[in-house]
Amino acid sequence: MTQYAILTSVLSVSAIVMLSACGGNSDGGDTGASIGKRLTVDLMSEATQCNFTQPLAGADIIVHRQDGSILSQSKSPSNGKVDILWPADAKHISIAVDIDGEMQVNTHTEMTGGDLGINTFWQSSLDSQCECETFNFDLSDVNTVYSGYTALFERSENTSRLLCKNDGKFAPVHVTLMPQQPGVIAYSAILDINGHDSSQPFTVLSSQFDSAKNEGTLLSVIVNPYEPNVTRYTTFSETESGRVNWLTWTKGPQVFPALLDNNFISVSASESLGGNEFGDLHYQSGIRKKVINANVQQDLNLPQDQYQMLAETQAILDGMLNGGGASYNFTNIGSGNILLAVDLFEYGAARWYIEAPLSGMMPELSLPANIESRFEQLTQPRMTVSIYGYQNHASNQYQEFRQQRAGKIRENSAVRSSFFDKYTYQLIDINLNLN
Repeated sequence: MTQYAILTSVLSVSAIVMLSACGGNSDGGDTGASIGKRLTVDLMSEATQCNFTQPLAGADIIVHRQDGSILSQSKSPSNGKVDILWPADAKHISIAVDIDGEMQVNTHTEMTGGDLGINTFWQSSLDSQCECETFNFDLSDVNTVYSGYTALFERSENTSRLLCKNDGKFAPVHVTLMPQQPGVIAYSAILDINGHDSSQPFTVLSSQFDSAKNEGTLLSVIVNPYEPNVTRYTTFSETESGRVNWLTWTKGPQVFPALLDNNFISVSASESLGGNEFGDLHYQSGIRKKVINANVQQDLNLPQDQYQMLAETQAILDGMLNGGGASYNFTNIGSGNILLAVDLFEYGAARWYIEAPLSGMMPELSLPANIESRFEQLTQPRMTVSIYGYQNHASNQYQEFRQQRAGKIRENSAVRSSFFDKYTYQLIDINLNLN
């Protein structure tokens, strides 16, 4: 078997398959005997630099039978609101769209109809609709007074920032003074740039960090297991402007509870697992939780099931080499997980993301030939196999989770729902070898 044939089998594992050309009905109508169920989803495209959105028309809506063959095809309407019959023999759905020259396919397996909420695709060509300006920040005074610190704008030291308005207004700018020695208190400030002439430097004064509310609170974090060479901490805050004040720490993570509400800490670790006939393998895991009280110990149990993940992933890949679908079971790996996700991608070319229950049979999904051909052209693809969850559902409650997630997304709240607060994941990353 050639490496390309092996890749074809790997793609089948993730339902990202180069199989037969288009199958099923292509007239845009529903097929199969309806049992009164429907499936709904709102498709939107959003600029990458601001919150400008528009309905996504013309996306391919592909309904699959249990075996992955195509049952029906249609297009999303001009308002982006998809509402289709979900007949008895419908089992999976794929949504495919070309965004800025990249073919993107999202597949949900084992569906029973219902609502998928709002699916948003980022589209850089919409950035022309954003009102953006470049601001230059003068940190001379800050650097003089806080000589043992590094000023960061969302993890970047770049003082020239392209900033864009949302709803006619610039979001607050967050600047954090990170100590160059671990264990030393950090400082953070929020800047309002609205009304400032961007052709002139914006002077940041050291006095803007002098208040007690600007001081960081050192977190007492217990990570189990803790590996000093691979464990990384990240903190951020949920605000009406989105997630802000992203900071990465090797030791002594801090948050700013007097300055920002809704603070979070996450911890992650990664390691190389060597390689096999499919390519180079890496493992990554992480967990996130909300910091309710910054003055109490934060306990984080970091998943470390790399060899179980590798074995289950390898079992699927080996099964696909023999053709046909493959059974899988990730339910006994870690805790708090709810769904399996497999992602095949090559940046700028094509991406296929599949979401499936933690156990079951992965079907051999067919795609229309024009979409399928985009994946046949990949030259440097990568694939990730991951499990994830929010520690709020049992592994067999994935349908309930999907419906609740759709409802939370439709709330369209500026601050993300607490439904998503406690997150855990594990993944195997494969740099696929086509040589």
